[in-house]
Amino acid sequence: IKPGFAEAFSNLAATYKDQGRVAEAIACYEQALASRAWFPDAFSNLVHSRQFIAVWAQRDAQFAELERVVDFQLAQGVCPAVQPFHAFVY
Repeated sequence: IKPGFAEAFSNLAATYKDQGRVAEAIACYEQALASRAWFPDAFSNLVHSRQFIAVWAQRDAQFAELERVVDFQLAQGVCPAVQPFHAFVY
């Protein structure tokens, strides 16, 4: 994958997550966000993936950031990055 291609890393992460390879998914979401800091879908999926393997170290800060992202997206009239079924995990 081209190093700065955030969408490709996010798509690969989603594939890994669907296969149950959550640690690899997390690494790809992190790479996507390193390439593009404002990538709400990747950030939302990263936080969701971390819940699967009980990575709690940054949980409060990440949830606060998710709330800011969703509030911003709703104010802009954009579909929020947090998917409805993800909310059950939070």
